[in-house]
Amino acid sequence: MNDKQLTRSVTIINNLVNQHESMRSFARKINEDVSDVVRWKKGQTKIKTRAIVTICRLYGINPHELRPDWFPSDLKFVFQKDGQNA
Repeated sequence: MNDKQLTRSVTIINNLVNQHESMRSFARKINEDVSDVVRWKKGQTKIKTRAIVTICRLYGINPHELRPDWFPSDLKFVFQKDGQNA
């Protein structure tokens, strides 16, 4: 993951956090520890796979934008809607 990709990931996390009342409320929403979110916001650690899946499910983010080193640009997650078969 190069510096440009890391900056993009950090920007996305910061924008998502800003949509919530607090960083703690964002962390609760994605079921992650707030200390991890702090490190993601600062670019100190990369986002965990389980958090990526949750973020993509809740916010419609492309997984490649969060972790381009793991997810190719053509990969899309498709989540089953309530009561519908995928």
